[in-house]
Amino acid sequence: MSIKIKDEDIIKVIEDKNNSFNNNTNNNKEKDTTTNKKKKKGRPYKQIDLDKVYSYASVCCTQEEICNILNFDRNLFNTREDLKGIYKKGISNAKLSLRRKQFILADTNPTMAIWLGKQLLGQRDKHEVEQTNIQRVEIVNDLDSKD
Repeated sequence: MSIKIKDEDIIKVIEDKNNSFNNNTNNNKEKDTTTNKKKKKGRPYKQIDLDKVYSYASVCCTQEEICNILNFDRNLFNTREDLKGIYKKGISNAKLSLRRKQFILADTNPTMAIWLGKQLLGQRDKHEVEQTNIQRVEIVNDLDSKD
């Protein structure tokens, strides 16, 4: 059974994830750095659309792919807690969606049910082999040694 995915389906999934993310967060936007009294030295704060990071992570994009699409350095995932948290939420959402689809498939596809049993329940195929007629082999070194 092969599954064909259309571009429209991917766009719809991303839009649905964006809408659900926007409804679940209370305008969790980046902090405004202009209100700080001290002037910070160094590079200005990079503005990154966290909704897009979430939507890309929700379809299992890697950090590297998201950085390339949104044009920022991958090290920001390590230094910015808001970015790291949004990415983890998106990946968790993707895993949840995938697991839900797998369980739906397991109802009609016995191979998927077996695979899920192995992955989640620790089940495995046992192949026990009994050996009969065990014979002992003696190794003899009858080669002449060259000295």
